Amino acid sequence: WRNSSGTTGAEKFAEALKVNQSLRVLYLKGNSIGAYGAEKIAEALKVNQCLKEIDLSENNIGNDGIRRIAEALEVNNFLTMINLGKNNIGPNGTWALKKHPSLERIYLNSNYISTGGSQKLAEALKFNRVLKLIDLSSNIIRDYGAERLAAALKVNQRLESIYFGCNSIRAYGARMLADALKVNRFLKTIDLRCNNIGDIGAGELAQALKVNQSLQVVLLMNNDISDDGATELAAALKAGHSLQKIKSIFQDFVLTSNHIRGDHAEMLIGRMRQSIQKIDLACNHVSIDGALKLAEAICFNHRAGFGIE
Repeated sequence: WRNSSGTTGAEKFAEALKVNQSLRVLYLKGNSIGAYGAEKIAEALKVNQCLKEIDLSENNIGNDGIRRIAEALEVNNFLTMINLGKNNIGPNGTWALKKHPSLERIYLNSNYISTGGSQKLAEALKFNRVLKLIDLSSNIIRDYGAERLAAALKVNQRLESIYFGCNSIRAYGARMLADALKVNRFLKTIDLRCNNIGDIGAGELAQALKVNQSLQVVLLMNNDISDDGATELAAALKAGHSLQKIKSIFQDFVLTSNHIRGDHAEMLIGRMRQSIQKIDLACNHVSIDGALKLAEAICFNHRAGFGIE
């Protein structure tokens, strides 16, 4: 990837894909293939029956290119992963979620998908029975989009991982997602890093985590969560859970770049003794005294790994 193959290179790859019967993975990231190159790749995907994964991210394929890819995926039943990140496609990536029979992972990060696009994605997710992972990080989803997608999560019974990082989601959006997590029994990973859910949003998520039994990874780094939010998360964890990575909750606990002091961090660890395997509190406000308290708490936790910067 990133070989500047351009449209000419895309044409050559496309011709090869039409006859190749062994290639399973193709990475064309950052090759400036544009809409024309995407059209040629799309033509090949209509006939290729062996490729499983393709990375077309950072190629500026735009709306015209995504339309061609969409047409190809209507007849291609073999792809399981497609990466379309950073392609200026706006809301037009929703086609891939509707009826594609094999696509399990789709990456739509950094594509200027706004609340309107989120509505289309939500409608598609309600009926999709194949997709396991969708990456929507670094878009413009905001609270309204989070509300629409939360409604889809209440009924979707297949999705395992969803990434909302860097989407300007605030407390209201966190509350809508928390409501969905109370009833969703399939989602294992949710990424909300680099939003602004604050203590109120953290409290809403804490209530959901008391009842949710499927989540294994929750990412809440850089969310303006302070001691109050940490306290509510700690109370939720005391209720028992199975999270493996919670860059802010469960077996892997990560609350980096928030505003949690040492005494509250100690309380978090004390209430996670039975489940947490990794704790990351980098970039908080932990003093020397707080660090000593953390160390003391960890002495009673025989499973936790520990990171603090």
